[in-house]
Amino acid sequence: MMFRLLLLAQIFLFCEPAFAKPITLIEFRNEFLIREFQSVKIGYIDTHPTMSAAMDKQGFEAVLRECSQIDGTCQTARFTACRDLPGYSRLETLELANQMNEGFNPGTAYAKKGPSPSGICVRFHVSFRGEDEFGLRQIFEWQQALEDFTVSVDSDLTSRVAADVRALVQP
Repeated sequence: MMFRLLLLAQIFLFCEPAFAKPITLIEFRNEFLIREFQSVKIGYIDTHPTMSAAMDKQGFEAVLRECSQIDGTCQTARFTACRDLPGYSRLETLELANQMNEGFNPGTAYAKKGPSPSGICVRFHVSFRGEDEFGLRQIFEWQQALEDFTVSVDSDLTSRVAADVRALVQP
């Protein structure tokens, strides 16, 4: 019993805890550049470090949050991508967002506020505190959320066009 206690004490004394380090905007951007995202740009919007980029022609924005005033490192990021849905009513946009949220998509879809045309967005929040360091896992989860979003919107737009064509052809 005493041996186990000594062993545990040694582990706690000599091993560094595995805590994630916050990330800077430059490090954040570099993670996306390494993975060959397109149009990667960084800047500050309303004092928040922000990155915009694109994956397969779908643009998105990532805003870093919970940032230190001292060294500029941040502990969370919020990714957002939006698409305009011309010809959709607000109700149709809400229905599409609800359909998208029923699945296992890691992101959350919502109807974009604003005047016509309607739009739909997907948002994904990631935290890299505790033992999670920002890197491949979080980028993969965002890629998956963005891909699911793009496929769902494209599919809905295609089915809507097909229904419009059928309506024109049928007497």
